[in-house]
Amino acid sequence: MTINNQRKKQPEIVRATLLRCAKTLAVRSGLAAISVQVVCEQAGVTKGAFFHHFENKDALLKCVFEQMITEYSEEIDRLISSDPNEKGAFTRAYLEQGFATLKNAGLMTLWKSAMDDENICFRWRKWYQGMLEKRGDLDDNPHLTLVRLAADGLCLSFSMQIAQGDPDNLIATLRQMASLP
Repeated sequence: MTINNQRKKQPEIVRATLLRCAKTLAVRSGLAAISVQVVCEQAGVTKGAFFHHFENKDALLKCVFEQMITEYSEEIDRLISSDPNEKGAFTRAYLEQGFATLKNAGLMTLWKSAMDDENICFRWRKWYQGMLEKRGDLDDNPHLTLVRLAADGLCLSFSMQIAQGDPDNLIATLRQMASLP
């Protein structure tokens, strides 16, 4: 009898373990390295357990990215609430979270992978536009829009390893630009 047959069924733990293993594999080896078999081996579960929770590999990866967006959004909300100046707080939080992602090679790998998936991009656009609508005039300003776009460009150029200049100076410049007079 295997360990899987002896343990008590804990569907929430199995699902969380599958998600964690998929994310770890994607960070380590990219999305191409992920297969149902490898995820199941890493998680220590059967394919039957996998298919109980996810229809297929794509459904698993969609959940991984949904989880990433949720975590990203929660951190943005935390940063906004701790910003003493409400005007431009989303832009500054967006910058800081983007820079934190830049420093995490694994997250950068996942975000690059996400750019290739239209459903993930749609979800990201919906979140981003929703944040801007929610913030209203507090972040609706051409200057702040340019700062967010520059931050996105900086993240993209670092992910493609084409960025020029000292990243700390570039980040400091964007931070300064995001601090409204």
